Amino acid sequence: MMMMMMMMMMMMMMMMMMMILLLLMTMLLLLLLLLLLLLLLLLLLLLLLLLLLIMISCHPDDF
Repeated sequence: MMMMMMMMMMMMMMMMMMMILLLLMTMLLLLLLLLLLLLLLLLLLLLLLLLLLIMISCHPDDF
């Protein structure tokens, strides 16, 4: 009986560890996705700035 209880406890602990690991992995993945999105946004902003600069330099009389 004692052995069975120990086995059950071990199984529970393993399950808990697995759950925590899964949670951590998902959190890391979400963080990576957020970072990628931020980088994409920054790139878009830089492109827009470049376009604005080119427009201004090409047509100085319009501004």
